[in-house]
Amino acid sequence: MQEFRNEADILRYAIEREDQAYKFYAEMAAPGTHPTLRRLFEKYAQEEIGHKMKLELELLKLGYVIEDGITTKFLEDTADMVAIGSELQEDYQALLQVTIVKEKKSFRTYVKLAYQTQQDELREMLLELAEEEARHKTLAQIELEEASLREKG
Repeated sequence: MQEFRNEADILRYAIEREDQAYKFYAEMAAPGTHPTLRRLFEKYAQEEIGHKMKLELELLKLGYVIEDGITTKFLEDTADMVAIGSELQEDYQALLQVTIVKEKKSFRTYVKLAYQTQQDELREMLLELAEEEARHKTLAQIELEEASLREKG
């Protein structure tokens, strides 16, 4: 992960990641996705929007204007957030495994970002987001374990 010049850059990077996460989960919740996964992904998509709103509020508190759309400044570091192909979208367990990897990376990213800021309030908020990403990972792991047990019969 790159070093950031200031807290505003940290926030912009995190906002871009949340925007990409929202798009991923919204796409994965499309018709044709298993109903259990669709509900999970719809929930995650809404939570990612909530994360983005929290981050944007912090950026506003620093005196910055929220830009429409996402910039390309940090997108090279968000390549892991790109949606997967439709062939994998139909594989229930593989899709859960991808979700687990994405959420694990998001957790680690927020922890790293938290320790790049000098502001205690921002650090605390980033660590709270890390906890939420860890919860997403845990829920996906539980669903994967349950799916494996159902498959074994």
